[in-house]
Amino acid sequence: MKFLFWFLRAILFLLFLGFAVNNNHEVILRIVPGFSQYVLIGPLVLWLFIAFLCGIMLTVVGLLPVILRGLKSNKSNAS
Repeated sequence: MKFLFWFLRAILFLLFLGFAVNNNHEVILRIVPGFSQYVLIGPLVLWLFIAFLCGIMLTVVGLLPVILRGLKSNKSNAS
């Protein structure tokens, strides 16, 4: 049963990876709307990946106080 779930996960991953690789059209990202000199041009997959990484980084930074508080609490309970 575990093998079946891992096999289905691998199939879904490869399917989504295939969609991402095929989605390589050039996209113009306007940094400041209205000013045509402030643009970045790149594939859509790159911008989506950067947005995903920024979301991960913001989540980690937002949870950092909770994580540090938990580590501090564990150290005080250990001694």
